[in-house]
Amino acid sequence: MFLKRRFTLLYDRSTPVTTRNKKLIGWFARHQRVLPWRSEPTPYRVWISEIMLQQTQVVTVRPYFEKFIARFPTVETLAFAPEASVMQSWAGLGYYSRARNLHRAAQQIHASGRFPGTRAEWEALPGVGPYTAGAILSIAFGQPEAILDGNVERVLSRVHEESGKPTLWVRSREWMQATAEQKQNPSDLNQALMELGALVCTPKNPACPLCPLREGCGAALHATIEQYPPRKKPKAWVHRVEQVAWVQDAKDRVLLVPSTRWRKGLWDFPDEAELRARLTRAESGKLKRLRELKIKTVVTHHKIERRTEIFLVGETARQRMEKIYPEGQWLSVDALSDAAVGAAVRKTVKLFTSTRAASDLSSVLNSKSSSRA
Repeated sequence: MFLKRRFTLLYDRSTPVTTRNKKLIGWFARHQRVLPWRSEPTPYRVWISEIMLQQTQVVTVRPYFEKFIARFPTVETLAFAPEASVMQSWAGLGYYSRARNLHRAAQQIHASGRFPGTRAEWEALPGVGPYTAGAILSIAFGQPEAILDGNVERVLSRVHEESGKPTLWVRSREWMQATAEQKQNPSDLNQALMELGALVCTPKNPACPLCPLREGCGAALHATIEQYPPRKKPKAWVHRVEQVAWVQDAKDRVLLVPSTRWRKGLWDFPDEAELRARLTRAESGKLKRLRELKIKTVVTHHKIERRTEIFLVGETARQRMEKIYPEGQWLSVDALSDAAVGAAVRKTVKLFTSTRAASDLSSVLNSKSSSRA
């Protein structure tokens, strides 16, 4: 009985929202991570970071953000940049529709002459939803706008032992209202909720003893942490096999063509079946196949096995390729990974380079062995 009473006192659900907010913001001031977009939270930098952080972890976003800001330091430079340049800077980050929407939104912001100042204006831009709009307005503008991303949803769901986005949006607005009434910084509250969800109130094995909200957490009180928020039914994976062609000329240049579907805006190897369809039967028969490379990758709930056939072509065949793929470009093997290509191409290039290096080493060793004999 004594232990149960101590536990109940430790997790007191009657803790006022204002007290919870103060403890949370105080915790954030002491434990927040140093992130490049926090050092200078301008509307442009916050907007770029929030788009990049959609469905992508901080550790992945950090180098891309710094590279992107260095190349496009203002909304004007982004608005006037060719789409190919934007996609090249985004290549490897995934979910490429975000980059295309970001580019379109930059053009709209530039045309209007100012950044949006209200939730409705932000949500009217491509790629900006309720969470992103609230995050930008609170962090960059100091407006008391609520947010609800995965981290915040998990924290509020456990504290209140509630679930469902409509209910948790109400809770988030209540917390923000209390913060505004206490004249605290809305940015601090929202960033603190996100940070707590990322570092302490994690999906698995949360560090409850370190949580500043432990005295008012219902899930901790009733040992229902694993029940909140309720687990979503995982989406079914779609399995797909892609067969593409690595066409390389005598100068180690490889053919790339504009990609389609979810990789739209990037460059890729031509589809092998399409390549053969564009060639005559005689031309197709003359393709010199060297080997096949296999890699696996994931794209938006698709598990993809990619098989890449390596073909070597002479000058006459290369000129023919230029005619049947006028939209294509030829890049050296070393330049492939620096182009606007997706993860599948990068993985294939890495595999090709490593296997070629191993083959070259084997040839050297065999040559030395033969000469000694």
